[in-house]
Amino acid sequence: MQITDLRAGDIYRPKDERHGCLLAQVGEGSDVGFFRLASAVAVSLQDPLFRVVMSQSDFKKGWRRIGNFPLSKSLQELAWYGDSDIGHDQKYKVRINNVDHRVAVDEATYQALERLAVWETVHVIKRYEAA
Repeated sequence: MQITDLRAGDIYRPKDERHGCLLAQVGEGSDVGFFRLASAVAVSLQDPLFRVVMSQSDFKKGWRRIGNFPLSKSLQELAWYGDSDIGHDQKYKVRINNVDHRVAVDEATYQALERLAVWETVHVIKRYEAA
């Protein structure tokens, strides 16, 4: 199950050309991995700097598709994301294809996971610049 209509393997570049080495590739499940690369050809040879769920409307507004390339190995499989309920101590890991199936995890495992949240371009750019 996909969470957006973005296609796995599609590579995007920000429309704002100040970030010329920032590339994004849609992974399995339609989340997005981000790379610091000048060429889309090299994407399949690297792991992304980070991988998050993007707001589809924001993504389509701020990014332009430049092609479809083989998936980076780490983007070929669905990622685990950290999830928790406000006011409760229990932490979980989930996959975006079935967020209702939550697996309880310890605090260390939870801290190592990307949080299940929807990102916008402005937040991706800030994180990319800090990496």
